Amino acid sequence: SYTGIKGHREALEIFVRSKMKNAVLLMIGNDNEHFKRHMRFHYSYFILNLLRILKRKKVIVISLKREETVAAYKTADLFLFPSNIECSPIVLFECMAAKTPFLTADVGNAKEIIEWSDAGVILPTEIDKDGRSHVEIGRSVEALNNLFDDEHKRKALAESGFKAWKEKFGWQVIAKQYENVYKRLMENN
Repeated sequence: SYTGIKGHREALEIFVRSKMKNAVLLMIGNDNEHFKRHMRFHYSYFILNLLRILKRKKVIVISLKREETVAAYKTADLFLFPSNIECSPIVLFECMAAKTPFLTADVGNAKEIIEWSDAGVILPTEIDKDGRSHVEIGRSVEALNNLFDDEHKRKALAESGFKAWKEKFGWQVIAKQYENVYKRLMENN
């Protein structure tokens, strides 16, 4: 959902400033009309209209059903996630399950998720006094360009993430871990 703190504006800015051509930024969520009204006056939105002609860039803001969202993950070249605030970003686990490498702000436990999975890259991020993350746009553009241009690295991140998800984070694994905790608790009583 568009709340102003999930990195939508930053994602748009990074995408617009990237050197990618023939590219689409797909923004899936709820309350998209609020996002469209808010972004209508942001300069990146106007530049995007020029880039549609010059570099064939396009932004699609849409609300999708769950199965369509999962299909979008699976067909994406990468996932850009410059969110300002998170706890444990579930979307990063969804990327791993879909074999989609990701670029993420240093938000919540994103660094830890990358350490567990080697599925993504941390964007240059500063954390303010309130604990909110803010990606550095210029260096994040570089990170996006570099990862987008390195198909071998994207594939390696995708495979590593999928392997980690399958071995450690799939629901079958997690359910078994919960079952073991319950069994130990029952044995101790």
